Amino acid sequence: MTVTAKTGQTKKNYRAMVRSRRARGRVGGTTIAQLRWLVDFAQDARSEAEVGRQLATLRAEISALAIGRGSMVGPDSAAEVISLRDDVRRLLTRWSDEGTVELRSSELGDFSRYILRSSKGSGSASYYQGRAKAAVLLRCADLIEAEGSRVARCQRIACGRLFVRVKRGAYCSRRCSQRVRSERFRTTHEAELRAARHDQYREKVRRDQGRPKLEIKPRPRRTAATIVDQK
Repeated sequence: MTVTAKTGQTKKNYRAMVRSRRARGRVGGTTIAQLRWLVDFAQDARSEAEVGRQLATLRAEISALAIGRGSMVGPDSAAEVISLRDDVRRLLTRWSDEGTVELRSSELGDFSRYILRSSKGSGSASYYQGRAKAAVLLRCADLIEAEGSRVARCQRIACGRLFVRVKRGAYCSRRCSQRVRSERFRTTHEAELRAARHDQYREKVRRDQGRPKLEIKPRPRRTAATIVDQK
């Protein structure tokens, strides 16, 4: 091997090491952080082309999430990442809706997991060999077993997104929480809000027409019953 080839290989290994370190940071080292990453991954809406452009990054993150260290085959293409994403989403959705998780060895493919005692006599190291599908789904099952009670659906009807609940949180984001509060406020204070909007409209017409004493009566609100009667 020439010096140039060695230098190129060294740079490649360095980039892979940096990518792996950053991936571990994004996935997180705690159970809740990894479960949150997994839920976000399952609901990622990126297209196959977009996934393809981020394939190296996604592979590093999937590897960081997978059981232990060791040899993991794939995903080697954007299509495999999307297929894995669909499998994880089905698993999490079934857990959220039905409260059950089922993994069949025939569907996971061949894999091996080794736990070796440390040479220093304290602790152990875990090694996995097999395809990414088995590694990620098994890790998903581990996370559900540990913190599955936190997996919930957003209670905003128009959303329904899966999320990792903190304390008694009912919504997946501050945006959904704020929208629900705003809708509740509008429903509770509908008459006051309609009156305020009418006052603003009346003042605008008075200014535009130069008639400060102009009176404008509010139009009767069209309800569903009124529309049916008109027909």
